Amino acid sequence: MNRRMTLVLAVAAALLAGFGWSTQGRLSAPDVGAPSAPAFAAATFRITLGLLDTTPRPWDGEAVAAPGQELEVEGDQLRLHKYAGPGGESGPDPELPNDQVRGRAWVASTRPAPMRVAGARPVIQAPSVLVHLRAGPAGQALEVRTRQGAFRFTPAEVPLFAPASFLEGAVRVERVPPAVPVADEQLGAQDFPALAATASGEVWTAWQEYDGATDAVYARRARPSWGPSVRLDSGRDVFGVAAGEDAEHRVWVIWAMQVDGNWDLYGRAFDGTGWSRAERLTHDAGPDLFHRAARDGRGRLWLVWTRPVKGRTAVFARFCDGGRWSAEAEVTAGESAGGNSWFPAVAGGRSGVAVAWDGYTAGSYNVFLRRYTGERWEAVESVAASPLFEAEPAVAVDSEDRVWVAWIEAGANWGKDTGRLVERAGTGLYRSRAVRLA
Repeated sequence: MNRRMTLVLAVAAALLAGFGWSTQGRLSAPDVGAPSAPAFAAATFRITLGLLDTTPRPWDGEAVAAPGQELEVEGDQLRLHKYAGPGGESGPDPELPNDQVRGRAWVASTRPAPMRVAGARPVIQAPSVLVHLRAGPAGQALEVRTRQGAFRFTPAEVPLFAPASFLEGAVRVERVPPAVPVADEQLGAQDFPALAATASGEVWTAWQEYDGATDAVYARRARPSWGPSVRLDSGRDVFGVAAGEDAEHRVWVIWAMQVDGNWDLYGRAFDGTGWSRAERLTHDAGPDLFHRAARDGRGRLWLVWTRPVKGRTAVFARFCDGGRWSAEAEVTAGESAGGNSWFPAVAGGRSGVAVAWDGYTAGSYNVFLRRYTGERWEAVESVAASPLFEAEPAVAVDSEDRVWVAWIEAGANWGKDTGRLVERAGTGLYRSRAVRLA
């Protein structure tokens, strides 16, 4: 259980990304509701420098724009070379300057990783920058010059998931999905985003934001241009946001919030003209958390979450149909109800939904699935049940109503004690991790 709670702090999500080609002989950003500023780049490339270095070297450089090209450089993995000493005091000035971006140029160098050595040889870390191609003639090469050499490539030479090497393997170029900030005018720390697409083609995103004292919940709509950010609640203690569309085409934003010492789920709905008042969606005395939402083929908006029940943690679900919410139903049953259940995921199909989660049963975490078809819950299915660590599933339903489940897998007793006095040695952190699919 402790291992599960620590993973909460490491949740991460990509928001909106894409790339495209125009039919007019020029690169163009995709038409996915680009915000007014900045717009999506036509293509973005991560350039990692100094991969073969065994000692620190400067890799200062620049992206050179050809006629008609619009390029922008952004720092990716850049480092400060001045570290604090054991007592917090500053160390000596570095021999190489600190990494930084200056317009389309950068100052960057490889350097030894602090407190890491491989035998007697220090581990050398490589800096990287992002080059955004905003516009330019199709097929025109991008030129990059560095202190260690220059190289050129065309976007077609670097498709997604196929990195290219230059300067005899010292430089790697890989295409990454272009991304833009959803609300860069906000000054708080933004976390746990949710994303939903409606039947009419709108895109909604929602998130929580910390201002240094309390949390707030925000939402924003693209149709196709981004509208203003809307604050749905503030001055609270919030954990996690979900979003989705119900049968009446209202868009719900749902968040977990602590009120009077108890965590419950709250939501507000947008009917096309305005937002409803906040509605409390759970009323149990225990914490209701880790919620997700999805719309099924009948238009019902489903909500799943976890809650402690009689000394264990269980998965619950309810749906919104015709302007009202159904009664709650516990999804965990049978073998899956024998231990703690966590991280539910939900996806809509033609006549219902599929809910996946991980549960601690028989001494290890396993992946379970349960479907709601028509008007009833089917039996719980075991997707992955072995002594290995199998957890944190994602679920999707395709156009043929087939259910797909992906999860992470690690060795037996992953993250447990590995000392010499334990009877069953565990799999240490960072030693084993894979993604499985069924």
